[in-house]
Amino acid sequence: MTPKNTLSKSERLKSKKLTDFLFKKGKSYFLFPFKVYYLLIDSDEHPAQLQFAVSVPKRKITAAVNRNTIKRRAREAYRINKHSLLESLKKENKKLILMFVYLHDRPENYTNIERAIKNLLNVLQSKISA
Repeated sequence: MTPKNTLSKSERLKSKKLTDFLFKKGKSYFLFPFKVYYLLIDSDEHPAQLQFAVSVPKRKITAAVNRNTIKRRAREAYRINKHSLLESLKKENKKLILMFVYLHDRPENYTNIERAIKNLLNVLQSKISA
């Protein structure tokens, strides 16, 4: 059975409290053009197995049209490629909070963003398994 390529509302990181907790307690690494903040959670009170958000700083990309395009491309690349990470989380019985922060000073095309997201998810998967 092939997994559904959906991005439900519960998978999106919207809570200010969780976002602040992610930046305080979480770990990060950089892989061009994104910096990833992540935090593994063992608690059962967290609703979703995997929650994520994308941020594009206004200081780097000034035009709102370009910021929204980058976020849309990153969400799409994540939505299509998240399944291997989700499977490893289920296997380890852990939950994960993610935030992708775009740090390049101009918009990238979809193929470059997708390649970067795939690499980021592979690195995260190896960090979860270790």
